[in-house]
Amino acid sequence: MGLRGPGAKPKRHTEDAEKPKRKRALPWKKKGLSRADRVIAFLEFLPVTKGIRAGHKMKLLDRQKAFIRDVYTEKFRVRIAIDSAPRGNGKTGMTAGLALCTLLGPEAEPRGEVYSAAVDRTQSAKIFSEMEAIIFAVDEFKDRCNVKRHEKRIEVLEGDGAGSIYEAMSADGRKGNSLAPSLWIYDELAQVNDFELLDNLE
Repeated sequence: MGLRGPGAKPKRHTEDAEKPKRKRALPWKKKGLSRADRVIAFLEFLPVTKGIRAGHKMKLLDRQKAFIRDVYTEKFRVRIAIDSAPRGNGKTGMTAGLALCTLLGPEAEPRGEVYSAAVDRTQSAKIFSEMEAIIFAVDEFKDRCNVKRHEKRIEVLEGDGAGSIYEAMSADGRKGNSLAPSLWIYDELAQVNDFELLDNLE
C-alpha cells in the first residue's frame, strides 16, 4: 500500500466504492403472511423519526396490532375504522405508517390515492411531516418518491404503488371533491365543526 507523502491517508480502492449495495429483504414480502401480518411487518420495519426512540424500528403496542388485525382482515373489506387513543400513544407514527403502507407498501395499488385530513393546515401537516421523515430515512423509499413539501403532496414514481399520490387536506381549505381514495385518514375528528370535507371523503 503506497502513501502520498508524509502522514497521507491510504488511497481508497475505488472498486469497493463502486460495488452496488445489496438489496435488503423486505419483511412484508415474505411468503405465507396474512394481509394483517404484511401490514404489521411493514409498520415495524419503519424507523421512529423523533423522540427518545429515534433511529429505532417502530414497535407496535398490542392494542395497535389488534386494531390492524380487525381492520386488515381477508374475510371482508372494512370501509370505516375508528381508533381512539390518548396523546403519547404513537398515533401519528402509526397513522403515517398506514398511509405509507397504502401509498407504496403492501396495500399499494397502481395510481392509488391516499389522503389525510384534519381540522386545520397546521394539524394536517403533522402526518405529512412524519411520512416525509420516514421516506427520507428509508433507502428503499426515498428514490421512489417525489415529495412536494410546499404542497404537502407525495408522488410515487416507481415500484409498488407507481403513479399513486398522497395529499394532506384541511377542513378550513374546503377541499375533497371528485376524489377516489384508496385510503383516507381524518385526524382529531372530534375537533371538527364542519363535516363537509368528511362527507366528500366518504
